[in-house]
Amino acid sequence: MIVTDQEARVKKGALSLLHVERDADRRLITSVALQLDNEIQVISCPNITVAAIKMQAFRLQFDAVIIDSVPTTSTEVSALDRFRYHARATALPLIFLTSRLMRHEVAAMRELGSVGIIGKPFDPLTLSMQVRELLSA
Repeated sequence: MIVTDQEARVKKGALSLLHVERDADRRLITSVALQLDNEIQVISCPNITVAAIKMQAFRLQFDAVIIDSVPTTSTEVSALDRFRYHARATALPLIFLTSRLMRHEVAAMRELGSVGIIGKPFDPLTLSMQVRELLSA
């Protein structure tokens, strides 16, 4: 796996976020929206498995994980559990960015250890502020 310039640069004092999203276009939009805040650094991955590999292989440290898709199958939930265990990410705050906002879905995300949920569609101009608010609560 190749380390990109983005991954190699670590800003001192910046909020470092790991973003997981399957869709490349959504990954780009979310990453750009978060980085409108110059004090946020984002590393994006297409799935939780790649995220775990990057964290372990490159010893990357993050302040939080933003997952753009809610694990709905037992396989996806297991992958998230393995990620949190094997990537030594059990203490990392987890934020879901999703359109699944029904009461039982929100409860399920909370059970997965979420510190917060940001609904889609999100406002790109306020996304970084929402993330900061969730992490400071």
